[in-house]
Amino acid sequence: GATFYAYPSLAVNRFGDLLIGYSRFKSNEYASAYAYYKPASSQESASHWLVKAGEGPYFKTFDGDENRWGDYTSTLADPTNDIDFWTLQEYAAQAVGTGYTNGDGRWGTWWAKIAPAKSTNDHFANAITLSGLLLTNTGLFIRPTKEAGELNHLTNSTIASIWFNWTAPASGKVTLKASGDVLAPGVVVYTGSSVSSLTLLSDSFNGSGGDQAPSPPGTGPPLHSGFTTPAVVFNATNGVTYRIALVEFPASVTTYTLVLNQPSPPLITAHPWPKQ
Repeated sequence: GATFYAYPSLAVNRFGDLLIGYSRFKSNEYASAYAYYKPASSQESASHWLVKAGEGPYFKTFDGDENRWGDYTSTLADPTNDIDFWTLQEYAAQAVGTGYTNGDGRWGTWWAKIAPAKSTNDHFANAITLSGLLLTNTGLFIRPTKEAGELNHLTNSTIASIWFNWTAPASGKVTLKASGDVLAPGVVVYTGSSVSSLTLLSDSFNGSGGDQAPSPPGTGPPLHSGFTTPAVVFNATNGVTYRIALVEFPASVTTYTLVLNQPSPPLITAHPWPKQ
């Protein structure tokens, strides 16, 4: 009844997530390829994947004294983004003959790609649409990235973003404020129709107050070490769509809350009678 785990290889991506590829076999399971994923954040669960099930018994000593197994195992972070993982593992392929005579065993290798989750609004084109004069949006920064052509928010080249769209239902002053559970995200407001041609309107560092965490040297303004950044205040024009970026140093998973408030003027439906 024992389960055997053999010949692992591992890799860690830039967010600190871990993937281990390995072989597994037991009395009722042919040698199979597996992967174990352990995210850096406690807000996500670890997972095991069956990469490729074994197809038959394996008996092959290669003229030695033992049933030899495990020549091939490799796991790495994808060099194109340092987020996704690839793992190459060995499994027992369909045997020849009875499968139980020395030399009948056959092995195969199988590639698998493991792609950790990212925020659905990580890219500008997939921005979440907000609506209304008073709203709150709460969610997760999940491995935020910086896409091709994206500006350096707050002149900081190391921070990443998630995106929102909001079309002003009226003209007037708007207040935006963001908070987070680990590091309060910065708020940047733009106008424009593409990620590479945006016009900066306002950001949370034009305000004042709040304790700030130092940035890496030469990377621009700091983000805030408290849980809330200073408010962004700007004058909106009815019908104009504003592009809102929540920005943060890349982390595996953190929570955020974004609050937008555009107070509406009181509506006077009747004038009071003057007193005599």
